[in-house]
Amino acid sequence: MEELVTMPPPTRFPITSNNANNTLMQIYTVTNNLAGINPQYIGQMCEAIQKRKHTWFGSLEAPEDIDLVKQIIGKNGWHLKNLTKTYGVDLIWHERRSNIFMVWGLKPCLISALYGIKKHLHRFRVKHERERIEMSQLTTTLTRLEVESNNPDLVRAREEDILMTYEPDAKRIKCDT
Repeated sequence: MEELVTMPPPTRFPITSNNANNTLMQIYTVTNNLAGINPQYIGQMCEAIQKRKHTWFGSLEAPEDIDLVKQIIGKNGWHLKNLTKTYGVDLIWHERRSNIFMVWGLKPCLISALYGIKKHLHRFRVKHERERIEMSQLTTTLTRLEVESNNPDLVRAREEDILMTYEPDAKRIKCDT
């Protein structure tokens, strides 16, 4: 029977608050001076952070499987950009060296975003696990077929099964060779 990843229990995320200068310094450091972020968005984000007294920060561990992390992030960061917009946070970033997702924003938005990322991670883990199971089943089937193809009697029996399955009304004709 298939075993799928189950949803982890509710979590309390460690979050901290910083003033605007410390928040922006942290973001600049982690993102390598905002490399790869849309310049128009950078202006909006910096302005929003500087207007408020505190900006909250939280993080969440990313899976160890790099391919899974890439799927979660999306092409050109599409999923993270979408989550940032959906939850109204300032920035969601995956830090490769420490393999964590980092989030900055207002406290209620930040907490919602962390739970949203956790849900997103779970959805991709389940999808990844299903794909792994399907691939395993396919490999088993292909291996079995390869073994059968090396045995002429099994190949002939298999061909007869296929013929009977797809052409139930077909008549069998013996050919003398």
